[in-house]
Amino acid sequence: MFPVRIFIKRKRTDWLLMVISGNNLMINFMAAMVRWQALSDLYREKYSSPHLRLHPGAEVYH
Repeated sequence: MFPVRIFIKRKRTDWLLMVISGNNLMINFMAAMVRWQALSDLYREKYSSPHLRLHPGAEVYH
């Protein structure tokens, strides 16, 4: 009976660690995406021509 309890407890903690690490990965991924988007916006503002910039509210037709 005693080893079975330890096994069940270990399974629960493994599941909990898996959920926590999954959340951690998701948060890191989202932070990296936000960082990448901010850097690409800075790069675009710095190196793009002012004539190619869109004004706020402008619509683009391809």
